Amino acid sequence: MSEPPDLDALAKQYLDLWQQQLGGISKDQQTAEIMAQTMELMNAGASAFATMATQNQGYADADASSSPSTAASGASPGASDLDVAELARRIARLEKRLDSLETGVKKSRRKTAKKPRKS
Repeated sequence: MSEPPDLDALAKQYLDLWQQQLGGISKDQQTAEIMAQTMELMNAGASAFATMATQNQGYADADASSSPSTAASGASPGASDLDVAELARRIARLEKRLDSLETGVKKSRRKTAKKPRKS
């Protein structure tokens, strides 16, 4: 039986290859600009997410002290019970479709009569 690979050596080799690849890409000015813009967008998205999470922390604190029925409705500010019910129905339909795809059974919505062959 062969020895297991040296994970430290593999990690170092991976990082070296990654650094070499990024170094090669960064020599292309257009690619470097696109990557810089992408990083700025990712940072802006992360900042917006952090701000939203901080603002919604008040909702979570209020939900913890309220009854279970109000906690469920307060968990997603701005969403009505009808929206949540519609989402639950859609998810249930998707789960049924996935089940049928995974089992290989094709379910039709309505049965159609076979058309007679023309001779």
